[in-house]
Amino acid sequence: MRDNDWVLWIDSDIENVPTDLIQQFLNVSTDVMTVACLVKKNGHTMNYDFNTRRFGDEKCGDYCLPFLRHEGRVVRLDIVGTSVLMVRSDVHRKVRFPEVRERLESEGFAINAKKMGYEIVGLPFVEMSSQKCSAPQLPWKKKRYVQPCVG
Repeated sequence: MRDNDWVLWIDSDIENVPTDLIQQFLNVSTDVMTVACLVKKNGHTMNYDFNTRRFGDEKCGDYCLPFLRHEGRVVRLDIVGTSVLMVRSDVHRKVRFPEVRERLESEGFAINAKKMGYEIVGLPFVEMSSQKCSAPQLPWKKKRYVQPCVG
């Protein structure tokens, strides 16, 4: 990693990777970046990566990346999953994937990166899909994941 500027993480079950993915990330060129990861179930396309989101409030719940499209091509996030993740090498050198309770390591990584002043963003219009046949079950999470509140 010493001679590299970026680290690209892609889970082994990800498919439909755009041929210009790296260029799209480099055009944004932020510290930590991710894209929308979806899954098809019963003929419907739905969000797969519930770990990639912005924290909401008690009224609205958290906002998963696909539901932030109304904000633009690049949106601010609080935590990320590792379905697809592009990280500046300098960030990886300074921020580690911590062991945290009740959160995934990638979520803790994003939280720690933000505390150190790094920017975390998502590209909600860049979509990839998981080969898994259903969205993951996250029994320890009791948060609501909803579309943004209106009004």
